Amino acid sequence: MNASMDHSPPIPPHAITMWLIDNAIIAALPMSKGGPPYLMKLPLSEGGLAKALNLLRERKAEVLTGLEAVQMHRILSASQPANHPPQVKLTKSQEKLHSETTQAQRDRARALLDKMGLK
Repeated sequence: MNASMDHSPPIPPHAITMWLIDNAIIAALPMSKGGPPYLMKLPLSEGGLAKALNLLRERKAEVLTGLEAVQMHRILSASQPANHPPQVKLTKSQEKLHSETTQAQRDRARALLDKMGLK
């Protein structure tokens, strides 16, 4: 490891990763509960860069302080398996289903549908 990298400040919890593709800026926002990051595609223009900067500004205001983030990371790391399912926004019908059933009930229903050859 490079000696100059040893003294670099820690990456803040509101940091996001960005890169360019042919005609767009891609921003990867880490999920608060772990799992794969949420990817945003922004136009490769002054407007897209302005949106990316606003995204950083908004994200900084949303994220916990450094100490709170470290404590939350320790709690979440201890309570969750290494491979989490990705966070996906649920539709209204999915939200209702999740509020009225348990994960075990949904798993049994999926197993039954698979057994019946339906999906």
